[in-house]
Amino acid sequence: MTTRIGGRKWAGWLGCVAVAGLLGVGCASVDPTQPLPRQGTGRYEPLPAGGIDQVRRPGTGPVVLLFQSSHCPYCKSVMRSVRSGVAEGKPWVVYTVDVAQEPALRAELGVGPVPCLIYFRNGQEVDRSTGWRPGFSLNGKFDHFFQ
Repeated sequence: MTTRIGGRKWAGWLGCVAVAGLLGVGCASVDPTQPLPRQGTGRYEPLPAGGIDQVRRPGTGPVVLLFQSSHCPYCKSVMRSVRSGVAEGKPWVVYTVDVAQEPALRAELGVGPVPCLIYFRNGQEVDRSTGWRPGFSLNGKFDHFFQ
């Protein structure tokens, strides 16, 4: 079926929107509102008060800060992927930061659109990615970063 809008055919565009909707909403089986089972050595939790100082301390192992918003469907999808990986026992250390609750930290680190992942190693930022990523892509990047 082809839809005409302004004299143009939009069948391909509508199909892309439908696929993106299926990928981004409700595909993961892990509920981000439920407590995470503690398996393996991975951690997934909110950044504690003063935690940014710990993340920036020299000699600190690899850590990822996930800046997100509770109203963002893309953030929820990324959060589900991370929670699934940690629940499987992967050694990921990920701290979440709600941008509405931490505007000063968001400004200090120059975080714009969310979701935003900032990768720290030895207290220094080494990489940053912004926007939604498919779960397999995110898992591959995390596996590589945390090895």
